[in-house]
Amino acid sequence: MDLLNANSPTAAFWIDALCVPHDRVLRKRAIALMAQTYRNATAVLVLDAGILACSSAAPLEERLLRVVTSGWMQRLWTLQEALLARKLYFAFSDCIVSADELCTISSRTNRAQEHLPHPLLTPLDREIHRLGSFLRAQHSDADVDPTASDKPRAPMTVAQISSSLQWRSTSRSEDETLAIAGLVDIDARELTNIDIPNERIKTLLLHAMHMPPDIIFYSLNKLDAPGFRWAPQTLMSRNSDSMSENKDTATCTPSGLLAQFIVMRLHTSQRWPSSRGSSIMLLQHSRRTFLGALMRWKPKQDDFNAILLTRAPHLTGNEGGATCALVRGFDTDPEDADGGRFVCEYVDRGTLTDITTSENISTALHIIDVEYSENVRVRVT
Repeated sequence: MDLLNANSPTAAFWIDALCVPHDRVLRKRAIALMAQTYRNATAVLVLDAGILACSSAAPLEERLLRVVTSGWMQRLWTLQEALLARKLYFAFSDCIVSADELCTISSRTNRAQEHLPHPLLTPLDREIHRLGSFLRAQHSDADVDPTASDKPRAPMTVAQISSSLQWRSTSRSEDETLAIAGLVDIDARELTNIDIPNERIKTLLLHAMHMPPDIIFYSLNKLDAPGFRWAPQTLMSRNSDSMSENKDTATCTPSGLLAQFIVMRLHTSQRWPSSRGSSIMLLQHSRRTFLGALMRWKPKQDDFNAILLTRAPHLTGNEGGATCALVRGFDTDPEDADGGRFVCEYVDRGTLTDITTSENISTALHIIDVEYSENVRVRVT
C-alpha cells in the first residue's frame, strides 16, 4: 500500500523523537506546531513492536488486543497523532491495515455475534471505536466534499479528552496540556509561553469553558489556586474516574465553576465532626428521612458546611453511593446580577451512601440535620 506516494519529489516524514529539536527555544516552537504537523500529514503510520509482532490474519480479538495494549496507545503524545490524522494506519507483521478497516471489521463481527459476544471482543472493540468515532466524525464531510478536510475541526470536549487520556502517561507531566491543545482548539503557542504547569491547565480549562459539573468529583489532586480549587491538576487518570460526556452544563470562569447542583446544607448551629473516616448519618430536614453518609475523606480543613451532588443517593440502599464535594461558605454570590447564585469554596471529595436500615442507624456516630435543595445555582471556587 502506497501511503505517502513515494513517487512525489516532495514526500517527507515526521517522527517526534527524530524531528523535535533539543534546543529549548526550537523545541517549544516545534511543539507549538505539532497539531498542525499531524493535521496536515497525508497519513499517520503506527510502528509499534507489539503490533508488528502480530499477523493481520490473526483472530480479530488478538489484533484488537495488540492495538489497545500497545505502547503507542499508552503514551500521551500519540493521542493527537491518532485523532488529528487524516488517515491512520497500523503496521502489522505482513501488511498495513487502516484504522477504519479495523473498526469496520470489528463492528461487522460484533453485529454477527450479538447473540454470543466474545468476552474479549466487546471491551477491546469499545476502545477501538473510542479512537475511531472521533476520526469518522471529522471525516464525514470529506466523503462528500474533498476540501472539507481542510476546514476547522470540531474540538473535543473536556470529558472526551479525559476519557481518551485514561491510562496514558508521559515522562514529562508538564507536556500534558501541550499534547492536547490541538484537540480542544487551543493554540499551543499560548501554552508554551506559560512555564508553570498548573497555570497551563487553568488556561486550557478557561479556553474549553464548558464541561460537566462532575469534574469537581475527580479524585486526582486539585489545583491550589483561588477560583480553581475544584479543578484537577491533570486529566490523565489511572483509575475508574470518568466525567459525564455530552453534559457540558458547567462553565469555567476565572473566579470559579458555575453549575447547578443538589445541595445539602448543614444547619448553622451544627459542626461537622473533625474525626476522619467517620460513619455519619445525615437527617434530611424537610422530610425527616434518614440519608446515610459513609464518609471516607481526608479533608484539608475540617470546617465545611455544605455538600454538593449531581445525583441523590438512592434510598433503596442497593444502588451504591453518590460521589459528592464537601464545600465551605455558601453565601450569596456578589458576581451574580440576578442574586440567585451561591458561592462556596471546594474543600474535598466524599461519597454519600443510603443506609436507612435500623442497624446502620444505631451504629452511626453522628446525626446531623441538613437542608436538602435541588437545582441550586452555585459558583465553586
